Amino acid sequence: MLEALTRAATDSPLEFWSIIANALTAVLALAAILVSVWAFTRQIHSEHYGEIDKIYFDLLKEAVTHPIYGQGMRAVEGAFDPGYDAYAFMVVNFVETILDRCSGRKALEETWQPIIELEINKHLDWLSQPQNQLKFKKGFLAFLAAGAFRRFERSADLNARMREALAARL
Repeated sequence: MLEALTRAATDSPLEFWSIIANALTAVLALAAILVSVWAFTRQIHSEHYGEIDKIYFDLLKEAVTHPIYGQGMRAVEGAFDPGYDAYAFMVVNFVETILDRCSGRKALEETWQPIIELEINKHLDWLSQPQNQLKFKKGFLAFLAAGAFRRFERSADLNARMREALAARL
C-alpha cells in the first residue's frame, strides 16, 4: 500500500491526492457515523429517563390525592383497600420498569436506587403477600431480595428487610 502511494505521488500527483482525499473522506464518514450513533444513544437514554420520571411524577400525584395509598397501610379489618391494592401494584410495577430500563446503566441505577428503596419499603407488606408476588417476574423478586442495585446500597436495614420478606417466598 505504501509502495502504491509512493509510486502514485511520483508518477501522478493528481492520482496521489485523489487517493488521499478518498481515504480522508472515508475516515470522516466513519467519524460522522460514530458521532451520530453516540448522539442517538444519548437521546434515547434521555427520553427513557424523562418517560420514567413522568410516570413516577404521576404516581406521586395519585399519592397526594389519596394519601393513604402512599403510606402502604392496611384497612382496619386487615385487608388492603382495593384502591391501595391497585396503587401498590402500579408502584411495584413501576419499580420493575426501572429495573428493566436501567439495568446495566450505572448512572441510572444510582439515580433510581433511593426510589426503589423508598417505594419497596412503603409497599413491602403488600409485596410480601404470595398472591401479589405472582404478578411479577421471579427475577424481579430475586433482584429485590438481593437488595436491588446492591453496589449503591444506602440502607442496610431496608435491604435486610427486603431480603427477609421476599427470600422466603422465592
